[in-house]
Amino acid sequence: MPSSDISLAVPMRSSRELSLKISDALRASTVGLLLAMVWAAPLSSILAINLFRVSVILWLLQAWNSRQPRAYSRIFIPLLYFFAVTAFASLFAHDRVTSWQGMKPVELGFAAVILPDYVRGIRQFTFMIAGVLGTSCVAALIAIWQIGSGAMLRAQGLNKHYINFGEMMLLVAMLSFGLLLASLRFAGARWKLAAAGVFLLLTAALAATATRTFLAALLFGCAVMVWLQFRWKARLIAAAALVFAIALGGWWLQSRRGVTWFDSSDPGTQYRFLIWKDGARIIQAHPLLGVGFANVQRHPERFDMAAYRAFPNMISHFHSTPIEIAADCGIPALLIWCWLMYSCWVAARRALNNERATWLGHGTALGVLGAITAFQFASLFHYIVGDPEPMLIFWSLIAVAIILGGTGQQSAEDLLPIHSR
Repeated sequence: MPSSDISLAVPMRSSRELSLKISDALRASTVGLLLAMVWAAPLSSILAINLFRVSVILWLLQAWNSRQPRAYSRIFIPLLYFFAVTAFASLFAHDRVTSWQGMKPVELGFAAVILPDYVRGIRQFTFMIAGVLGTSCVAALIAIWQIGSGAMLRAQGLNKHYINFGEMMLLVAMLSFGLLLASLRFAGARWKLAAAGVFLLLTAALAATATRTFLAALLFGCAVMVWLQFRWKARLIAAAALVFAIALGGWWLQSRRGVTWFDSSDPGTQYRFLIWKDGARIIQAHPLLGVGFANVQRHPERFDMAAYRAFPNMISHFHSTPIEIAADCGIPALLIWCWLMYSCWVAARRALNNERATWLGHGTALGVLGAITAFQFASLFHYIVGDPEPMLIFWSLIAVAIILGGTGQQSAEDLLPIHSR
């Protein structure tokens, strides 16, 4: 009889050990894929998105594992609602297939849900931040070379368009500026020089796109970050620097594109005003569910678009995230989006107020807050949500804020390695 008990106990123990090994292997694989995803985003959006999708599959496979800690935050519910309401609106679109395809960038929001479940501890956190800054610097160098060699008038890095590239550079430049401000107060000389060098390189690449909105968003985001970080003396110095930067930016735009900060004779400006009027009319006619993602661009004959008639070679989206969401998916979707963005701001603010943070954590939180600010400003004039390249970086930065803020069910021991004890 005892021999029978032993024969049963050994397989049971072996089964549990095998299950633990599989669980650990899945977790390690997911961590590696997520870090690679963040690193790859500035260089290859296709690779980064495919890594994200594989990570989602592994994440779902581990949903049954009670040993896997979860990092729920206040952005999860509005994100889930936004995904649901846009999917519901797509069901009632004239061209459902096109609308479903337009929803692809929306799924990337779940990177902000998955990343905090796996990126824990100072090593993983540092690898993620250093990785995205490093690959962004590589992309920035390529962009600067493109301008210096005369390969193109407006740099686009390894992207297919200068707008997508500029959106990414804007977000990562904000992150680097947050680290620079934190290093001025708390870090040594070598870290100050490194942070300053990265910020200047990324800003130069952003300037190489010669995109007014992104340059203005950069200045606005930097001003907000200085206001939050310093007192009046530094704020006054920053204000003087801002005036100088505006003048320098105006000269640069005039030399590269022959336009000023605001030029009513610019075709891009005229197109925006016309398509915003078209968007307001469509929102008024379809206030609840909109007309579906990209349905206006795919079927312009159905919507009597004045902007398309005036500029037949410029058929595109509404060049404004709020207008695009309301026109494509309805006013309820826009309200939920505002709720989601507010939740992202609160998560970043909570991370910034964490008194235990080291200069790395504090600077990263400040940079994320600046990135959200610049993102909102630029979104008024560009439909950034529809571009997967910047959105994957944006949601990764929101995940960083959640990690630093310690929201949800993360234990103190999980988060302490990131903060000073």
